[in-house]
Amino acid sequence: MSSGESPSPRAPKRRRVTVSCLACNKRKVRCDRTLPCYNCRTRNESDKCEYIDGNPHNRAPPAWIDIPPSVEVESLKDRMKELEGHIGELVNLVKTNPPTAPSVFPNPPTLSYTNLSGPSRPADSTPSSGTPRSTTLDKTFLALDDLSRGSTSSRPNGPSFNPTTDAPFHNNLWPNIFVGVDGAVRPPHSEQMIYDIVSSIPKDDMLSVLIDHHHDHDGAYWHFVQRDVLEMEIQQFTSVRSSADILLIDPAWLALLIAISRASLHSLLSDDQLDANILASDDVLLRPMEGHLETAFDLALHCARALHEPQFRILQALLVFVSQQQFGWMIGSQKRTGLLWRELAISICKQLRLHLITDETPDQELPSDLAFPPNSPLFVREWSSRLTHNLVFVDQVMEAIETDRRGGDTVRPMYTFGDLVTTPRPRNFRDQDLWNPRSKYTHQEPHPSFVLTETIWQIHGFRVAHFWTAISQSVRDPATLTPEVVQAIDSEVRQGDFELLSLRSGHQLKEVEDVLLESFHGSYQQRIIRLHRHFFLRSYSDQTYAFSQAAALAAARTIIKGHKEVQEKHRTYKIGYLALVFFSHHVSAAILLFIHGCFMADERVRIRAELESSLDLFAKAKPPGPSDTQHFWLLSVARGRLFIRAMSEALFHDPPGDLPAIEKFMIDLNDRGVEANDLEFASDDPNNVIQFTLPSFFGVLDDPNLVYPSLPNAAMQNPAQLDWDNMFKGF
Repeated sequence: MSSGESPSPRAPKRRRVTVSCLACNKRKVRCDRTLPCYNCRTRNESDKCEYIDGNPHNRAPPAWIDIPPSVEVESLKDRMKELEGHIGELVNLVKTNPPTAPSVFPNPPTLSYTNLSGPSRPADSTPSSGTPRSTTLDKTFLALDDLSRGSTSSRPNGPSFNPTTDAPFHNNLWPNIFVGVDGAVRPPHSEQMIYDIVSSIPKDDMLSVLIDHHHDHDGAYWHFVQRDVLEMEIQQFTSVRSSADILLIDPAWLALLIAISRASLHSLLSDDQLDANILASDDVLLRPMEGHLETAFDLALHCARALHEPQFRILQALLVFVSQQQFGWMIGSQKRTGLLWRELAISICKQLRLHLITDETPDQELPSDLAFPPNSPLFVREWSSRLTHNLVFVDQVMEAIETDRRGGDTVRPMYTFGDLVTTPRPRNFRDQDLWNPRSKYTHQEPHPSFVLTETIWQIHGFRVAHFWTAISQSVRDPATLTPEVVQAIDSEVRQGDFELLSLRSGHQLKEVEDVLLESFHGSYQQRIIRLHRHFFLRSYSDQTYAFSQAAALAAARTIIKGHKEVQEKHRTYKIGYLALVFFSHHVSAAILLFIHGCFMADERVRIRAELESSLDLFAKAKPPGPSDTQHFWLLSVARGRLFIRAMSEALFHDPPGDLPAIEKFMIDLNDRGVEANDLEFASDDPNNVIQFTLPSFFGVLDDPNLVYPSLPNAAMQNPAQLDWDNMFKGF
């Protein structure tokens, strides 16, 4: 440009139009130019999204439209493919399947660990392998319904199972025996085991007989299950028993049902009570069925992962399976599974922390379990206490037996489960006070001791065991066992016995309840004998202890009188274990009368007549029937006859005149074998039967093949402490 030319005007810059919102423009981020834009929506700042000219370039979609992410789109595609598969299965079903589906369960098969037989589970690939037509229809229409609602819930890989619509699957239902409703998958081998387990359970009519027998007999004492709850659960089981929905049943509940059936069936077979309630045509199936149930119980524990997951129903099942009515054959069996199940029960109790529930424990910290109803803390507290203290009871009995067996200065502290328990003992509640399906009201206060409830017998059992342990420990420390202490403990024991007898005056007891009452009455009296025994022996040389002599003799005669009354009123014993208790008490009381007759010559005629009457009762006693408990029953009768006959003859001819002579007589008598005419059965090994001594028999919880020797040297060193607990265990 020459110097003479004037400069031309500069062209203005083209202004860039701002189309982003002010917020995105300020942050220097890309804006999608909608109102509100995507960035403002994600930051929850839609109200701050503004444009310079007020008009966005694009318009945002309506607020109710939510653009699904790509993951959900892919999931819907998968559901479409699954739906097509269901429709294809439905078409094949209509073409190939007959109108009716075969029954899922034939007759109960023979179970074994190596070769599981029985109905196989329905195949997962095609519905023609046993899946009911209604189940496949439900699958299809449920899938269509889910698809119409846009449901994209992911399903696990592998075989899955959907329940039929007519089954009572509700998450808020209680009681509820079903688990895995939300699509939980079992391993294929577990599914087959579930079918095998269910096929071993008796038919509905026989199952009803077994359940009723449990509640009316075995469960009347060891009360582990609430009756109306179990009845509702069995109704649920019956409603799905013939369908594939059994795969959703909690295996722990199946273990509980099998345990009850097994215990009741064994009780019926042992007591020879196969009456009209069980058809004669089914008699040939009963004993094989007992084996099937025992195997099915092990399978149910495996499917429930009982060794890995603590469950209250498993605890109930174990306690039913090894209840005290079964201890004689369970602990004495060669399998020794009774001890294993008991240790597992203690482990479950610890893991669920049932033994640490105190009155100060908040309701929010109580354990939760499928067996507990929601929002029912009193139910949880009381049932936890009942089962926990049952385990404590067994420990106390075993501790007392071991303490008596060791004797004198050989006693050392024993570790027991009861040392860890802080849960208070159960209170006298009725079951329906804790949970009632027909009422939301729960009784918050326990009933008085004279009110008959389902748990009253356990309460007295726990109390007797407590007295037994306390008295056994007290008599081992003579320095603290003064006459005043003896009288104080005597008053407590008599108070418990009085509360027990008040049940008879206030209620019309059933036969089994009357037997239970008399058994506990004898147990209380046996505690009195044990408490006064030390001073009873001294009373013949020192009148200071005359109170103990009178109390012990009165208790002995009460025991014998009660046993005779039970024998006259109830010719058969439906609880074999309690029958052993009666005979054990009777023999111990007879020995006390014999010692009194040895010291008091003017009482010998009366006491000999009492012993002859006792011998007549033992002679008339009959075994409950052919079973594995017959061995224990007959040996108790045979040994009792031996002792009572020998003591009666000794009083008539030449009774021992002092304490060392009485001690020697009792030890020699205990070392004698059972006479052949006292055995009413043929033994495979007569020598073992003849050498079967009272120490090994009356320790019912011990191995019957072990013989605990007498301790004559220790006893003779201190003749003032004649202690026949080494022979009779004092139960």
